[in-house]
Amino acid sequence: LAQTTALPNGTVADVLNSCFQELRDTISAYEEAAANQDPAADDLLGRIDALGGWDWEHRMERAASMLSLTPLLNEPTSRLSGGEAKRVALAHLVLTDADIILLDEPTNHLDAATVEWLERWISESSKTFIVITHDRYFLDHAVSQISELREGKLFSYPGGFTDYLVARAEEEELKRRTTQRTYNILRVQLEWASRSPSARRTKAKAKLKDIEERTQKYKKLTEAQAETKIAFADVERLGKTILELHGVGKSFEEGKPLI
Repeated sequence: LAQTTALPNGTVADVLNSCFQELRDTISAYEEAAANQDPAADDLLGRIDALGGWDWEHRMERAASMLSLTPLLNEPTSRLSGGEAKRVALAHLVLTDADIILLDEPTNHLDAATVEWLERWISESSKTFIVITHDRYFLDHAVSQISELREGKLFSYPGGFTDYLVARAEEEELKRRTTQRTYNILRVQLEWASRSPSARRTKAKAKLKDIEERTQKYKKLTEAQAETKIAFADVERLGKTILELHGVGKSFEEGKPLI
């Protein structure tokens, strides 16, 4: 499911029926073979069963009903709103019956009822869903694992978005304590190295090596915790009028002007 919905030309029914194109072609071939008493009819019959059987129209109607598309089946896709087009794309996804489903910002343009349906579908389905979204409420209700790409690595956390936030907070606290502990040990070792004449002798090389390793570890820990801040300079406003428009209007075909 792409973030931006682009449907082919035709009616909503055409889009949904396209999911069964191979099945419909096979049924037509079977009917022709059966009428001609062609032995290939038996193989085609088995192929029909493998593709889902004869009730494809009922499956299409059921998907349309689930997503409140029944009144729109004969509507051209070019006349659909953003939310309607998104529901058609979701119904198409349901009928495709894939094992792995990728959703990019799936709640964009959807009303509350459709979002609730989508949450139930994901939660109750045995399929694998990979969702990219900024909708934190949706993540809390629909997913069972959160993955985050950070510092060049992929980190995964069980649960929804709230569970992820708790886990990340615990991680940061552990990292903070580790950094402080590393700093305390390193400070004692550096004090020893600076005041002890034996620090330059051979038997102290192992300890000096340990100091170097702890120094590198401390640098990495502090670099990972560094914050990126962007400062914007104050800009003086150059005038009160930003844009002037004259004689501008907006209307749709066969409709009254809106503006």
